[in-house]
Amino acid sequence: MRIRILFLILFFSCKSFSQSLDKISNLSKKLNEISGLEVLNDSCFIAHNDGGDDPKLFILNKKGEIIHEVKVANAKNVDWEDITRDEDGNIYIADCGNNSNDRKDLCIYKIKVDSLLFKKDVSAEKIEFSYENQQQFPPTKSEYFFDCEAIAFYKKELYLFTKCRTEPYSGICKVYKLSSKKGKSEAKFLQSIQLKNRKMKLDGVTAADIENDICYLLTYTGVEVFTIKNNKFEKINRIKFKGVSQKEALCKKGKHLYIADEYYNSVLKNKFYKIKLK
Repeated sequence: MRIRILFLILFFSCKSFSQSLDKISNLSKKLNEISGLEVLNDSCFIAHNDGGDDPKLFILNKKGEIIHEVKVANAKNVDWEDITRDEDGNIYIADCGNNSNDRKDLCIYKIKVDSLLFKKDVSAEKIEFSYENQQQFPPTKSEYFFDCEAIAFYKKELYLFTKCRTEPYSGICKVYKLSSKKGKSEAKFLQSIQLKNRKMKLDGVTAADIENDICYLLTYTGVEVFTIKNNKFEKINRIKFKGVSQKEALCKKGKHLYIADEYYNSVLKNKFYKIKLK
C-alpha cells in the first residue's frame, strides 16, 4: 500500500504530456541563428542571434516580422545565447555560450528597454562574471558544466542554467545565481537538476523564463517546468514536443510560451511558435 501511495504522489506531482507547437510564421533569414527571445511590450518581442553575428537586437511584431533593428554599440557578440528582462525596464543579454568550457570573458549586457524602439544604436552596462566553482579552463570532460545558454531574471537577481556537455553525457543542468549590477561578480552555485540523459542534442537546456515562481527550461525536445520554493527548483511538469528541431529561444507571455528555432535546412527553417499552457 505504501509503495502504491508513493507512486500516485509522484505521478500526479510531475506530469508529462505531448503537445503540438502552433506555428506562427517562418522567421526572416536575418534570424537564421536566433538564440534569444523576450517580450518587449504587448505587441512586440526582442530577439537576437547566436555568436558570430553583429551585436544587434531585432524587434519583432506578433507575427514574428522584423520591424526595427538596434545595434549595441559597445558590445561584442562572442556567443550570445539568451535574453531576459526585469521589472524596472532593463533587458539582459547573456554572452556566456561556452562550448569548450574555457572562456574567461563571460559577461551579460544590461540595456534600458525604453531606448530600443526609437534608436538605431544603444549602449550597455556590462556584468562580467565567473563561476565560483570552476577551477580549470577547461575542466576534464566529465565536468563540462560551464556552458550556459539559458538565463532568467527572478527576485532582483539573474539565474543561469547550464547546458550539459559532459562526456559521457549526464543530463545534469546546474543552476547559478548572479548579481544584476554592473561590474565583476561570481555566479553562485545553487542546485543541480537532473534532466533526461540521452544526449545533448535532445536534452540540453537552451533557454529559460521565470514567472510567478514557475520556471520554464527549453530543450530540443520539450519544456521542463519547475516550481521555485525557498530558492529550490522542484520539477512539476514536462511538455514534450512532437518532433525534434534546434529550438534555441523561449519566453512566456500571458497564457502562452513563445518558442523559436534556428535554421537547419530548407525543410527545418527558423520558425516562430507558440504553445498555450494548460
